[in-house]
Amino acid sequence: MGSTQLAEEHFQELQAFRPDAPIPEPRHNVLLVAETGTAPRKLADGVGHYQLVYRRGRGFDDTGAELASGDGWQPLYPIEDVFFQASTRGGRAIDRIVEGQVEFKSDTAEVGANLSDISRNNTLAGLSAAGGGVLAAGYATVTLVSVAAQGLSASSNVRADTRYWESLPDTLHILPLQVAPGEELTVRFVDDNGTPVGAAMEAAVHFDDQGNGLAYISSRQDN
Repeated sequence: MGSTQLAEEHFQELQAFRPDAPIPEPRHNVLLVAETGTAPRKLADGVGHYQLVYRRGRGFDDTGAELASGDGWQPLYPIEDVFFQASTRGGRAIDRIVEGQVEFKSDTAEVGANLSDISRNNTLAGLSAAGGGVLAAGYATVTLVSVAAQGLSASSNVRADTRYWESLPDTLHILPLQVAPGEELTVRFVDDNGTPVGAAMEAAVHFDDQGNGLAYISSRQDN
């Protein structure tokens, strides 16, 4: 937004939660965002299916993303665990929702796998205690909007409302870059062991009138 001071304030807030997060340098003009995995699920549980519970998405092996760089691959940074955002409030893990009332787990250590488990990177779990927010991501260059899986809802008497946003990912990964106009970015997705999952794909870069760019890619590109 053209404010160096505002960017620095947001970077300080980011580093309070993610000490090892990549901070954009003045030369960086593009933010690469990659999505892996599938959306957190809302399920009906209990007698009469009136309890609402959250579960991590299923049916995916991709947990990390890497950018082709020179003769090798550079890992993207796992900035957010969407399941953590969906299944906690204020950092407290939700056990279930009964008739619209949230019941929290007694042991907050039961929160789902943190980002270090997902990415093999020592990071903290859960960027935002409340979920969501806007981070200025460059010295007047890039803005990242962190995604939080919101929308707790349950019917008052009969069955829990298990509708959820199926197009959400499991994890968001980012990497600030210096990219020349017309340059292609090749990204591949990997599993917990670093083994590629599927073929590498190209991430298109979109620039605004000021030369700031955003590149986005998803492991569910066809979706």
